[in-house]
Amino acid sequence: KEKPVLVNIQVNKVDAKTKQLIKDKDFEFTLYSDPDCIYSMDAASSKDGSARFKDLRYGTYYIKETKAPFGYHLSTEVKKVVIDENVKGDTYTFDYENTPIEIIQTGDPTNLLMIIGLGLVSMISIIFILIKKES
Repeated sequence: KEKPVLVNIQVNKVDAKTKQLIKDKDFEFTLYSDPDCIYSMDAASSKDGSARFKDLRYGTYYIKETKAPFGYHLSTEVKKVVIDENVKGDTYTFDYENTPIEIIQTGDPTNLLMIIGLGLVSMISIIFILIKKES
């Protein structure tokens, strides 16, 4: 009896802008047996920039991000991976890009500081008035 061929899938987490591995950030991918991503088979998470699914038999798999790294948008992309005799070596590797969340600043930052300052002064005044009423 012939031993089944087992292959690993490695997903490299890459910043869509810099094309660099996203390291030191927690993320998760889930492996599914169907394109609608209903029947999950395994989950892999990592902080080193890549996640691995190990010892998979020949077949078609679907991989979807289920937890984005902090500071990045959760991707809706579903990656179809076919594991067959065409896979070279024991690991099928691909990059999965994430778009960073950008904080858009509009206007002069001193306006924001002024608003925060006025808010703090208002809160302190209200607290002072409430304390004065109680005594």
